[in-house]
Parts: sequence; C-alpha cells; structure tokens
Amino acid sequence: MTALHKLLGQRHGRPSANRILAFLRAAINRAIREHELDLPNPARGITLYREEARTRRLFTEELPAFFQALREEPNRDVRDFILLALLTGARKQNLLTLRWEQISFGRALWTVPAAESKNGHELTVVLARRALELLQERQQFVTGPYVFPGRPGARAPKSGHMSNPNVGWGRVLARAGLTSLRMHDLRRSLASFQIDTGTPLEVIQKTLGHESKATTEIYARLATGPVRESLERATDEILRQSEPSQQPGNQAS
Repeated sequence: MTALHKLLGQRHGRPSANRILAFLRAAINRAIREHELDLPNPARGITLYREEARTRRLFTEELPAFFQALREEPNRDVRDFILLALLTGARKQNLLTLRWEQISFGRALWTVPAAESKNGHELTVVLARRALELLQERQQFVTGPYVFPGRPGARAPKSGHMSNPNVGWGRVLARAGLTSLRMHDLRRSLASFQIDTGTPLEVIQKTLGHESKATTEIYARLATGPVRESLERATDEILRQSEPSQQPGNQAS
C-alpha cells in the first residue's frame, strides 16, 4: 500500500494520492467492521504527503485581462459558467448540476440540496445582483431543468447537464495570458476580495458554506490589502509622531 501511495503521488500529484489513500482506508475499515474480519487494515499507518495550502487567486491587476478574455469567449455557456463561478464562489460540481428549481429569483437565493453539498448539509447560496441578472438572462433561452444543459449531439452527457468546461477555461486563460490558475481558484478569489474589502470571516464562512471557521481563515492569509492599509496607517502615525513639532516641549509659544 505504501508503494501504491508513492506511485499515485508521482503520477497524479500528492493531494490526489492522499485523498485516494484516505478513501481506501475508510472503505477497508468499513468492510472489516461490517463483515467482522480479523485482519489489519493495510492502508493504516501510512504517512500522508505533506500538503501546502494552495494560495493562487485572481489578483486585482489580472482582472482586466481576465474579463477581456472572458468577453471574447465564443461559447456563451462557458462564459456564463465561469462568471457565475466567480460571482457566487460555488464549487464546480454544484454549478454543473444547478437546476432552475433550486433558484428563488424573488429571494435571490440558490439552495444546494444536502445530497449535492460537500458537507452533507443543505447549503444556501446568496446571489448578488449581477449573478441574479445572469441567471435571469439565461432563463430566457435555456430549456430543460438544468441551468447549464449538455450540448446536443453524439457526445452529449447522459446526465443532461454540462459535463466539464475545462476546454473553454483553457481558452480563456490562454487569451488572458494567465498561468497556474484553476477554476476552483475563482472560489478562493471571491473570498479574498471579500476579505480585501473588510468582510468579517463569519460572513465569508457563510458565503462559501464552510462548516469550520478554520477553513475560511486559510483564505484570510492570502489577503494583503487590509494588512497594507493597517501598516500604512501605523507607519504614517509613527512618522508623524517623530516630527519635532509633535514632541513634548516643542510646542510653539
């Protein structure tokens, strides 16, 4: 099992290797428990690869090129999908399976069912004005239950919804001249811009549907805006106080 973990890490990356090992460990534990087997779990005791928290996000200076590339994307489904991913911070799979029945236009809310939520609990996504407008625009021409239906043809997915926008995503990145940016980074980007504008972590936690505040705090480490603003105020005050006219006893008579 150690050799398998190492091989998976080499071929598919360390995070994937850790996820697969954790799944195998849980599956074997369940089999041992349910079938009352008297044998050790071969996946137990294997040291996982150390993982560094991913920090890539869209930065302010990258936004003009990114949005220009998005406007030039010829596939409207891909264009709308990427923009909605950024405006909601939703996970890709939840967007792929998004159905009209999950959206309340009157309350500007999107309810992700518990069965489709990562944490197993019903998730309420608040829709910002531009996200709601985008959905209203799509409602005018999209037919069927899915907001992002599969394209008709021999290779159309049996699920009925879009299968994967990765090819279109690659086109957008190439036009924008951006590298190492993944679609999931859009989720991190929204949270980071919320932090940059002074949004409390509790609010961002609710936005992203994190069960633990500790998960949201990881995103806070990416934000330099508030730190810079605080640092500017502090250093300005230090220098102001250092001026001779501000020292005790140097007041003009």
